[in-house]
Amino acid sequence: MNCGTRAVGSVVFLVGTGISVLQRGALPKWIGWIALVLAVIAFTPIGFFAFIGSGILIAVMGVTLAIRGRAKPAAT
Repeated sequence: MNCGTRAVGSVVFLVGTGISVLQRGALPKWIGWIALVLAVIAFTPIGFFAFIGSGILIAVMGVTLAIRGRAKPAAT
């Protein structure tokens, strides 16, 4: 298995996340753009850093959604 086939899963996740965030606006737009940039980087020789960046991006998205969820009042 070469490096290109291992990166496919990360690229699909990052592209899907980026496009979804930009279209739907569930998260800030900058998260979508960072996801798309990381997807492009994943195909370069420094693709390992895109893998690390995607882990950080997942953590940032989780914190953003957790903060947003606590800010909304409970439904009655």
